[in-house]
Amino acid sequence: MSSCLITACGPTLEPEKVEALRGKLPLIAVSDTAALFPWCDHMVSIDTKWWTNHGHKVADLTCPKWGYAACEEAVPGVKRIQIKCIEHAPTSGHAAVCLAIRLGYKVIYLAGYTFGETDRAHYFERPVAFRNFRRWHQRMKEIETLHRNDGVKIINCTPGSALTFLPYMDLSEAA
Repeated sequence: MSSCLITACGPTLEPEKVEALRGKLPLIAVSDTAALFPWCDHMVSIDTKWWTNHGHKVADLTCPKWGYAACEEAVPGVKRIQIKCIEHAPTSGHAAVCLAIRLGYKVIYLAGYTFGETDRAHYFERPVAFRNFRRWHQRMKEIETLHRNDGVKIINCTPGSALTFLPYMDLSEAA
């Protein structure tokens, strides 16, 4: 069974556990986490403003970089994610899950998917102008439900995550 790890920018991201999985699982890094894990296999951000303001952090990555159509048009080298669940993706973290499904992964481990109120919005303490956790939870449920019958299993490895409808596993047990 093909599995991968996705790192999102939530404040409960555990970089040392991700680093311990280096070479054991393919890694899809979301936005700023690609700079933390430059050995990632894919990088995703659907935020055109992020590409404009932070894209320089990942300019030297040799892995494929993915986004929406607007990102593809605005930033040379960014590929458009094309999959049936992408319309359910309000964040880059959601889009990364859609990409993992598109790439054929059947077990998807999530790290840094806090998706709830904490003292920080991101691992990098960058402020967030808009956080609609209720909508984010609903969209993740839709993605998971849409692909469950395809044999896709999404496992949350984020301590303290509000995505409690997903099965939980400590990240150190993944792979």
